[in-house]
Amino acid sequence: MKSAQVAPCEVWIHLQSDLIWLVPAPSKDMPSQDQILDGVVEVECPTDRPIQGIDLRLVGVQKVGYPIANKEKSKALHWEEEVIFDRTLVIDKTKQAGDQALFLTKGVHDFEFHMILPAWVAPYERCRYGHTKYTLTSTVRGAGKNGGDVSVSRDIVPVQQQTPESGPLAFELTYHDTHESLHDMTISLTSMSLSVAGVLQLSMVHPTPPPSLNVLMVRVFVEQTYELYYPATDTWEAMPMEKLKVWELGVPPPRTRDMNQAKYWELGLWTAEGVQSGTRLGKAARSHIHVVRPLSHPHENGGCTGYRLKTAVRLPDHHHLRPTTMKGTHTRLWLSHAIGLEVLFLRLDQLDHRPESEMTGLAKPQVFSMLKTVAIPSCECTHDSIHLPPYMEASPVASVPESPRPSGRTLTLPLPRTDAPLSSQPEWNKLLHSLQALSKQRRRHRLSGLRATANEATSVHHAPSTSAPSSRPPSLVIERSTPSTPVIPVRRPNDVLVTQRSQSQPADHGVPRNLPVGTPWAVSNMPPRSGEGTTCNCARTTAQLQELDERLMEGAPTAPGAWNETATSDAVPPPWTPSSRPTSPTNEWYVRARGSSSKSVL
Repeated sequence: MKSAQVAPCEVWIHLQSDLIWLVPAPSKDMPSQDQILDGVVEVECPTDRPIQGIDLRLVGVQKVGYPIANKEKSKALHWEEEVIFDRTLVIDKTKQAGDQALFLTKGVHDFEFHMILPAWVAPYERCRYGHTKYTLTSTVRGAGKNGGDVSVSRDIVPVQQQTPESGPLAFELTYHDTHESLHDMTISLTSMSLSVAGVLQLSMVHPTPPPSLNVLMVRVFVEQTYELYYPATDTWEAMPMEKLKVWELGVPPPRTRDMNQAKYWELGLWTAEGVQSGTRLGKAARSHIHVVRPLSHPHENGGCTGYRLKTAVRLPDHHHLRPTTMKGTHTRLWLSHAIGLEVLFLRLDQLDHRPESEMTGLAKPQVFSMLKTVAIPSCECTHDSIHLPPYMEASPVASVPESPRPSGRTLTLPLPRTDAPLSSQPEWNKLLHSLQALSKQRRRHRLSGLRATANEATSVHHAPSTSAPSSRPPSLVIERSTPSTPVIPVRRPNDVLVTQRSQSQPADHGVPRNLPVGTPWAVSNMPPRSGEGTTCNCARTTAQLQELDERLMEGAPTAPGAWNETATSDAVPPPWTPSSRPTSPTNEWYVRARGSSSKSVL
């Protein structure tokens, strides 16, 4: 007779965060900031059963593609795979249990774990020359059918933070000088929070261009270099540098003698005197008048003295631009970057005298270039994950019920940046009244002692004890509250969201189900993160990133959850869009300082 098969257990892995931020030490002499991978293995047993233990294994695999040497100008790669990280954590029976197995009763069981992830591990990567991926696998031995094993896996995404203080990384590339061919010129390329798919602010002022100058194009670019490690020879080899276009306006230099004429120069940004009639702005500048503007009104002959260029440019997304590898990382794949700007021009009085050149006797195309080596953080370094959390000047609750027993003493200590006393704050009054009511309950109970009976009209009585005698006093059970006991719960703005997520746990298994309702375990109000997801900066528009940079410049919080003053306590936190959050509090500070003025100063 065959024995009845026992249904297998179900297993889940819960992590407090999908991303793990890494800050490796640049040298061996400096201490590194290792991170802790915190999580819970949840096991649901349909019946009582013994298990042999739980194994947790974190494996990092790196696959590197090496170019094939015997094939010139070929994109064929030879792929090699290597395990770069392997750690195992075993949850086993205790020494006192001996050979006995772990016995789990019917229901849900949680096993908490903490695993150290060194800061020097290679970050998550996916590019043309390699892939780096980390997988966490939990195996419950003896939890399957006929005593088999049950395994479940989950990916984790280690991301490197380019600043030791884990804040935003600023970038600045400037030029303010007199060039031999371009004369006076000011160029500024800056960013408040640099990252993959981030925004750069470009500003260029050319007040007095030479009369013979033709500016053909202005270009912003990123140089991306891959370096591969060859274990056989213990050497590093740099791959061909990739020059990624970020932004450009104008036309490239002429390639032939027929193109190096006035009709082609007119297509650029700025032309020499006499090339055009009525203006010196090129066709590219006139078609982008919101980007390029003249510095003065046209003269009688139609010309102007100079021009100004100002715009916001966007770095490539994670499909083309990958984050920079930090020093101290143990990896076989290394990425480095540099951000630069080019001004392509030619002057009618500077001719090409090279005899072998096709442009001999014509205006010589020239390039003014500026370049700066930079570390570009990952696109996962969003404003909501690396910047300050939200805050408010006052309580978000608009109105609360009045207490029947007001406080006997008025407190006058003001809250930060508020003019009203604490006694006028609704949430503070609720907390004071609740504490006073609880204090009076305990005082009455001490006076009555333990002689109260079940027939007395009181809200507290002794709980009957069904266990062995103990030296502790019997516990108290609260039955009901009288109208004279104003115990009002103090609710926070995110309590409703936490409760809703806790109540929906059995359905989606997003967090461990054994946690009490309202426990804020791994509740960060942040969208799920992954190395290939759309919740990073790549999915945000340029306008959204510009607004977040402006708030960061003002000193305002850029993380979501900043509450409007008219919001109620039961309101759901605002979504992850900048437009749903209030403007910076600094606007109100300027208004208060200026008195009756209502104009906001940024």
